[in-house]
Amino acid sequence: MTSTGLSIADLSARIVQLSREGVPSSKIRSIIFKLCLADGVSEEDAQQRVEQAYSIWTAIEAVLEPKAGSSFVQEPATTSQPEPPQWLALLLAGLQSQQKPSRRRQPDPELFNGDKKKFPIFYQQLTSKVANDKEDFKSDKVACDYAFSRLEGVAASLTLPAMANYEKHQHWDWKDMMTFFKNMFGDPHQSERARDKLFSIKQGKKNIRTFVMEFNELLLLSSSSLDEDTKITMFRRSLDIKLQDKLIGTKYTKLDDLTSATIDIADQLYRMKLNSREVEEKSSVSKPTKPKQSLSSPPTLSDPKDNQMEGVEYTGRSNSSIIDKLKKEGRCFKCHKTGHLFVNCQSVAVSKATAKDSKKSKKEKQPLSSEEDSQDSGKE
Repeated sequence: MTSTGLSIADLSARIVQLSREGVPSSKIRSIIFKLCLADGVSEEDAQQRVEQAYSIWTAIEAVLEPKAGSSFVQEPATTSQPEPPQWLALLLAGLQSQQKPSRRRQPDPELFNGDKKKFPIFYQQLTSKVANDKEDFKSDKVACDYAFSRLEGVAASLTLPAMANYEKHQHWDWKDMMTFFKNMFGDPHQSERARDKLFSIKQGKKNIRTFVMEFNELLLLSSSSLDEDTKITMFRRSLDIKLQDKLIGTKYTKLDDLTSATIDIADQLYRMKLNSREVEEKSSVSKPTKPKQSLSSPPTLSDPKDNQMEGVEYTGRSNSSIIDKLKKEGRCFKCHKTGHLFVNCQSVAVSKATAKDSKKSKKEKQPLSSEEDSQDSGKE
């Protein structure tokens, strides 16, 4: 019988799988032996394959977990155990020489040009880099050279004499260089200014998260030794009046707890504002709106003043088109007859005369005054 290609590594992987499933070692051997027979090898070759698979797994497990040892209890082999193949010896040597991956190093601080506002961030990044990556800075000279490499512009020019002095005396002092940085680029009045601003700060229209970060930054820069109750009181009175009202009756012993609760309240108020705005928009959309009449559209029939121009009745078409047609045909705008113009139209004159007669008749129909009645009675 010939083998179908089941390798020793495949058998070792099968041993691992069965062991994790809780199968006893004796049963695992039986399963692996049957797999080898099914692969088309003789019983003697199958037994050798089982032993090789166990020896490979035992050796690898001893390298990966040397304290735990092997999880398999090998039974006495009936045949002599073969020598491990050369590729296994190379694999074990590589595993033994392999070290644990080194810790990820911190990123380099950004280049510093001497801006006093950016100095606190640069100083923190620089000192953290040197302190945490000690293997890269085994001497003060290496640390000082690295710090100088992160300078540019005015900052590099001002630090150059100090570096020349170190070079002259062949003595580099990391702590001395950091003190030089503080004196040269730091703000000597930073604590006083931060403390003054801390006692007068107000949230105003600032976002709550932005305000919390600004408040904590001032606490840090002020280097103040305020107790938690004082910090909480200062934070409460600096908030917006709406947030102060929501915090009435609440008690906190830590500033971090108070700031977290304030952010939650501000988020709730913002969501309520958005919901009310959506309700208003929906209600405004549901209300019927009176359609605006376009300037280019003809007047509606509901307005009699717009329905007709002087002497021209509206017929559903544009008034300008009717007038143009009457002009072209030489007809009157009022009676639509030819031979005269609108100003000489007899129907217009008749309508004017009728209007005068109506006014005259109204005057005649007015009752006589009491004085006129007395005169008439005297004449009689």
